[in-house]
Amino acid sequence: MATDSHEKKLYYLVSGDLRAIVGRWLSTHSQLFLPDKQVFDKLQSALLSELGTIFNPQGVEVVYLSTEYLKAGLLMLIADHAPDIPVISLDQVYVERGLADIHFDANRIVKWSKHDAEQEWRLGWTEIGHGPRIADLSIQSQLDRIVNQGRIRRMQKKRVALVDDGTWTRGSLKAVQRLLLTKGIHVERFVVAINIEPEEGEGCYSLDAPFHWVDKYRKAQVVDWIGERDWYPGIGFSGRTVGEQYDHAQAHSEHYFAVPMEGNYGAPYVLPLGDPVEWASIPADKVVGFSIFCLEQTVKLYQEIEAESKRITGSSVRIRVQDLERPPFFLRKQKDHSIIDELSRLIDQLKKNS
Repeated sequence: MATDSHEKKLYYLVSGDLRAIVGRWLSTHSQLFLPDKQVFDKLQSALLSELGTIFNPQGVEVVYLSTEYLKAGLLMLIADHAPDIPVISLDQVYVERGLADIHFDANRIVKWSKHDAEQEWRLGWTEIGHGPRIADLSIQSQLDRIVNQGRIRRMQKKRVALVDDGTWTRGSLKAVQRLLLTKGIHVERFVVAINIEPEEGEGCYSLDAPFHWVDKYRKAQVVDWIGERDWYPGIGFSGRTVGEQYDHAQAHSEHYFAVPMEGNYGAPYVLPLGDPVEWASIPADKVVGFSIFCLEQTVKLYQEIEAESKRITGSSVRIRVQDLERPPFFLRKQKDHSIIDELSRLIDQLKKNS
């Protein structure tokens, strides 16, 4: 495990997760196949280099936290601190199905307003709260599934460990802890991959239970922390979930009062599909160039998938928008179009307008 603190430097953190997510998505398609690991290594190297050109001159170190490092660390902590109690995971990338007893799947949800965007594009996006990641799996139905999970249901004194990929304020962990307590389920341990610790006196929720982490940074040192997937439009879990806000009378609690759109649409952290300035701390004067880079990276990824699939099957394969695990919100009406063609169109549009 890493030490509890780092030197007094500034960091831009990137969680590695692209290959794992793409691999699981492609395993559900009989005609699509995963490219060689070297493809992902090259994409990762190019991304870190691009981020370095943006942040290094500002005295910010770009830190890549690999899938292997975070996953191994989480599993070791679970084995050490929660060997005999059920594990509920809020993360499905590092602690996927089979490694946790059950998952609770929620995330932040944003809304798009074309009217507001007419004044200034960034005003079009509004964060509206937390809610389920998938529209047909409500917070209440997930809670019911947890209550009826075999190991939990059989326990007289219901105790669990709550796991996530990381936390800034512990707010999401606290919200789930409160929700479980309404059903008599006590969180005995908290385990996260990345603990970004607020400075003394800053707002932070008390968890009232042992808290373990793989790596720890002080909040004042972290410019931002982003998952690699967030810069690849169409990849599972990429970007923010797009949805609507409940009336407060319908909300499940004060924390969960939004719901995603049907279709699992996302807003990745690239122009013109999302807001990389607000969501990923990309400087405004660099955001167009960085977005073009990310879109070109994503095109390369889909081209490699199509090429590998053709090599194996002998047939030409076209990845359509509707084949994606998380289609970009702004491409939802182009379901049958080639995702490569659509992203290439956006690249041309950004270059023309820059």
